[in-house]
Amino acid sequence: MKKYILSFTLLLSVFSCAAFGALLINEFATNTSCDWVELTLTPPDMEMDISGLFVTSYYGESSIAPLAQKPITIRSYNSPDTPYDDRYVVVHLTNPHGISETDDVGDLNGNGIRDIYCNNYSASLWNTSGLIAIDNDRDYRNGMIDCVAYSNMAVPFNNNVKNYVEAAAANGKWVIVNGNTQASCVDIGKNGLAPYMSVCRRFGAHTNSAVDFFVSRFQTPGYDNLEVSLVPENNIFKILDKKIFCKMNSQKQKADVRLFVSQSCNLRLRVFGVTGKLIYESPLHRNIDPGFRTIIWEGNSFRKNLPSGIYPAVIEATGNEIRGSVNRKFLFILGR
Repeated sequence: MKKYILSFTLLLSVFSCAAFGALLINEFATNTSCDWVELTLTPPDMEMDISGLFVTSYYGESSIAPLAQKPITIRSYNSPDTPYDDRYVVVHLTNPHGISETDDVGDLNGNGIRDIYCNNYSASLWNTSGLIAIDNDRDYRNGMIDCVAYSNMAVPFNNNVKNYVEAAAANGKWVIVNGNTQASCVDIGKNGLAPYMSVCRRFGAHTNSAVDFFVSRFQTPGYDNLEVSLVPENNIFKILDKKIFCKMNSQKQKADVRLFVSQSCNLRLRVFGVTGKLIYESPLHRNIDPGFRTIIWEGNSFRKNLPSGIYPAVIEATGNEIRGSVNRKFLFILGR
């Protein structure tokens, strides 16, 4: 009987490790107003409730707590029944006032991203060095499910972070090369990450080492990572939807234009009536960072009783890094 109990326990342990091994850190940002960590689940046809787990750097507030009190289901596939990509959960680490989008509430803010809010750290993620982990408790010496170590390679290396990385290596969750703990971390550059940058996992990579990751100019929380730009840098930006449909009603009093920006730039939106008369000109949006961005048509020109129809528009941009100017035309289609 003891033999069967032991065998069952070992089998249960194997399945547990296999399931948790599928849960990975996919992306993180260390220099924003509310630093975040994106989780992903990788094998096919699986799902997992992660509400009882911790996303932690093992320092900061004593009130570090599990992700939520209610279920958060992450899937290795994207279900058509949800308004966000079920493969990703974005954990915001310093915003305890946000309402977490657990299974029972869905996408409350309508941004198409599964957002979870925590109050884990007094100083958020350090933009110099750190180890970020998914853990089943608050003890870095055991229970790590996945982790990523990073450093700006400054000397000396933080001793606490060094201890965390070595503990991760001892538990088979990180690889230290040639005994050099700091050199085995993801290199985030001597000045750390810029506010628009993140560290991303390469697609399909899972060797528990720095080679799994790259530094990206394009943050993509809740979406697939980008290792290269969607447009050449000298093209400055791309409009993702050339026809934007707007249903005019009392609830929606604005129109969103989704962009992908390849370099820092200044942008302005203009909208024209059917006769070609200018009916809206946005302020000049200065120093727009690279990545996915949104420009909004709003204000009195949108709230007036505009007739249904097609409204030509143009966005003009001037690059700050590779100098040059471009404009992109598109259409608003208003209906009721």
